[in-house]
Amino acid sequence: MRYQQRGRASQKTTEILRFRPIQSGILSYRFSAIRGENLCASDNTNGIVHKPMNSSSFGFKSGLVLTTWLIAVVAGMTCFLSYKNAPGEVTRGLHFWPESSSIVRATGRPQLLLFAHPRCPCTRASLRELVQVMSDCRGLVSATIVVFQPHEGDGEHWNPLDLVDLAQDNPGVELVRDVGGVEQQRFGIKTSGHVLLFDERGTLQFSGGITASRGHSGDNLGRSTLTALLRGRPAAATETFVFGCPLCSTASAAP
Repeated sequence: MRYQQRGRASQKTTEILRFRPIQSGILSYRFSAIRGENLCASDNTNGIVHKPMNSSSFGFKSGLVLTTWLIAVVAGMTCFLSYKNAPGEVTRGLHFWPESSSIVRATGRPQLLLFAHPRCPCTRASLRELVQVMSDCRGLVSATIVVFQPHEGDGEHWNPLDLVDLAQDNPGVELVRDVGGVEQQRFGIKTSGHVLLFDERGTLQFSGGITASRGHSGDNLGRSTLTALLRGRPAAATETFVFGCPLCSTASAAP
């Protein structure tokens, strides 16, 4: 009986020793992976080959992805800021109210014109600035919003309600449609949001925009210049950049 017990204990010891190399190899691989070692361990007892965990390659790929993402973000922000701060086209040479214009000029007070493309999102900021000017200079100026309309009969598609409401809610503001862009050609306007200010005699006093950038409302040189001129104070400038969408014209020539 004693010999049988010793035989069984010897058999169990043999089985434990037989599996110990496998367990030892697995533990060795796990500890090496935790330490970040590049290990290719081969267990000759059972023929198992453990693949390496290449931490340096993983770090390189992660850094490459992060760098690419940062470059894309910086490039996108640069393009956005470049567009936001890019002024529109402006023509010079106008000094007096064009005699060929069909827009009725106010008598006895200055006349302000704001040329607008109804589908230009940037011009909404210019309209908000116009409301501020009219509030600060109430009774000192008449304003006309000249809204571009490609063809006769397109009024219902080119007549935004916000522009109509703005004209109705602000005394001294009138809304006229410029069919085919005839008036914008007569006044030499190329960009939506362009503002012109004429004195009582029809002499040009100011030409430019009344926002600091595309779609940005707030204090700016154009608005402060208009307010100073209308209140009879010295103005810092007579021309400013215009930030808005291009105004297209379907008229072949303005008479």
